[in-house]
Amino acid sequence: MQRQNVAPQCIPLDIRSDLDISIDIIVPIYNEAEVIPLLLTRLDEVFSPENMRRHHLKQARYLFVDDGSRDDSAALLKELGGRQNPMRLIVFTRNFGHQAAISAGIAFSDADVTAIIDADLQDPPELLLDMVALWRRGAETVYGQRATRQGSPVKKFCYAVFYRLYRFLSSVEVPLDSGDFGLMGRPVVGALSMLPERLRFVRGLRAWVGYDTARLEYHRPERAQGETKYTFRKLYHLATEGLASMSIMPLRLSQLAALVLFVLSLAMLAAGFPGWLSDRSWMLPVMLFTNSIVLFGLYVLGSYLGRMYWR
Repeated sequence: MQRQNVAPQCIPLDIRSDLDISIDIIVPIYNEAEVIPLLLTRLDEVFSPENMRRHHLKQARYLFVDDGSRDDSAALLKELGGRQNPMRLIVFTRNFGHQAAISAGIAFSDADVTAIIDADLQDPPELLLDMVALWRRGAETVYGQRATRQGSPVKKFCYAVFYRLYRFLSSVEVPLDSGDFGLMGRPVVGALSMLPERLRFVRGLRAWVGYDTARLEYHRPERAQGETKYTFRKLYHLATEGLASMSIMPLRLSQLAALVLFVLSLAMLAAGFPGWLSDRSWMLPVMLFTNSIVLFGLYVLGSYLGRMYWR
C-alpha cells in the first residue's frame, strides 16, 4: 500500500459552519454480501440530496475496501454501488486484516473530512451527520464511544477488560470503549498518511497524533445481517498488535517483576541463613534469584528493541 504524503491543512473554525465540504466514508468489508444491500440503502438515506443540502455537504463518496472477501461482496458492490453517491472500490488480493483495510481507505481519501464505519451496521450511519456537526464546532477528531453494546456477555467483558488494560499500558490516552468508528478532519488524515508504521492500530494512532477531539456516545446494536467476522482468535491478535504497536510498558513490567523476584530471593536467603544448608529449602530462593536475572536480561534486550521501534 502506498501512502499519500498529504500535508495537513486546517480549515479555519470561523468558516466551518456554512462551508460546503466533501466527505469520504471508509467501509472495510470482509464477506459482507448479506448486509451490503441494507448498508447501501442506509448510507443513501443518510446522504440523501436533502440531507446533503441541509448539512452543507457538496459530495459524499463511499470508499469500500474489500479485504479479500471470499463471497460476492465485491461483485455486489459493483452492481449496487454508486446509484446516488459516487463510490470507489479497493480490492485486496487476500485478507490483510481490518486495520490494513482502514489504512488503505485513509491513504486514498482526499475529502475535507473522512469517516470510518464498519459494514455490519453496528455503527449507525445516521450518526455520521452528528459527527460532521461536531467537526464544524472545532473538533478535528470525532470518535464514537459505546455507552452500551449488545452481544455475548463474554465478549462484552473481554472488550471492557481490553480497553482498560490498553489504557493502562499505553503511553497514549486512548478513549475507553471507542472503536474505529469516527470522523477525522484533513489534518488528522494527513498526519496518519505520513506515519511510517506498518503494524497499524488506527484508533491508537488517531489519538497519538493529537488535535482537538470530541466524543459522541451511542448504543451499539447487534449486527444487522450475517455473522461476526471477529472471532476470539482475531480479537486476540488485534489486542496484542494494538498493545505492541502503541506501548513499551510490558517491558517495564518485566523489569519490575525482575526486581521483585530479586528482592524476594535475597530476603528469603537472609531469613534462612545459616540454617538453609541443612535441607533443600534453599532451592526456592536460588530459583527466584536466577529467574530474576533471566527476566532482567530479557528486559534489557527488549529495551534496546523498544528504543529502535520508537526511534
